[in-house]
Amino acid sequence: MLILVMGETKESVENINLLFNMCLPPASILTVNQGNECMIVIKERNPNLIIIGSKLTNADCYDTIKQIRHISQVPILALFSSSKEQPFMQAFEAGANLCLDENVSQLEFIAHARALIRGYKKDKKIKKKIPSTRLDPIDRNSQNDPGI
Repeated sequence: MLILVMGETKESVENINLLFNMCLPPASILTVNQGNECMIVIKERNPNLIIIGSKLTNADCYDTIKQIRHISQVPILALFSSSKEQPFMQAFEAGANLCLDENVSQLEFIAHARALIRGYKKDKKIKKKIPSTRLDPIDRNSQNDPGI
């Protein structure tokens, strides 16, 4: 499992790494500092989750989320240093799956991360299993039609 972390301090990344390895082993944490690095990693490594940290400026955060959405549907968890609604709303509008205050408890953080990863895995499996077929329209004039 690969977790991509962007815009966090070295200490925060170490905490995230420890938390994921305790609760979701085996997890590899990869850190990038700029949006263009993030795009390269997404294309080459296909992470299971992207965590965008509170150390990015808001504009960089939203632009990065928009850029990610152009190339991938990987879950994005955005962390903010404030629980004000405005940054959360803008991140959601840009394409983030979840926004949390950076002071969220570790248990809540890992529970949200697990849910995002689980949902992403299910989406990928469903898309692989379901063949793209065209359904024929129902013939309402048929005598076998129960008229439902």
